[in-house]
Amino acid sequence: MDTFGGFPVSIHIDNGRRRKHIFEIDLSSKYPGHKILIDTMKEFVKVSFVQASSEAFGNTVGMLGDFKTGKKYARDQVTVISDFNELGNEWQILPSDDMLFHDISYPQFPERCMLPEDPQGQRRS
Repeated sequence: MDTFGGFPVSIHIDNGRRRKHIFEIDLSSKYPGHKILIDTMKEFVKVSFVQASSEAFGNTVGMLGDFKTGKKYARDQVTVISDFNELGNEWQILPSDDMLFHDISYPQFPERCMLPEDPQGQRRS
């Protein structure tokens, strides 16, 4: 993948013990200094925004929620969801969605996503 939405994409791969991948989408051509970073490690995905602003992200919709209010919405963009497990299940990829990943893997809708051991993301002692 060289571009996403017309913006250049660079991919950084750490083949070490963590097998981490970072996809950097550079929005500088339209929004100077703005980037979207997508980190993947095992089954986890993290999305970060560099220099996020209302100008660039003020009208966004989707599973990351409303930029201005921070509210997270269901696919209908009306129902507010505050439970992250419920949000994840709401946004699980459906057969009607475009192919987002190279491989089709377990679980697939209508089977629910696997929940993390610790939904708060805290390290076990």
